[in-house]
Amino acid sequence: MRRGVSGQTVNGLPMGAGITQTRTYNNVIINSFNPYYQATLNLSVTQPLLKNAGMNPINISLNWQ
Repeated sequence: MRRGVSGQTVNGLPMGAGITQTRTYNNVIINSFNPYYQATLNLSVTQPLLKNAGMNPINISLNWQ
């Protein structure tokens, strides 16, 4: 099962959070936890380092005219 949310901060920084849960069955006699559950939490923040780097294409076209 997967669940998650994502969004952007005020300055445009994308971020997200999610959780994945799995259920595992095992037929081994010595395993006292049958079934057992495993959950994984994922957090992500992406910062575009080169966004808006360099000259603006509109300024370049105006300088060439």
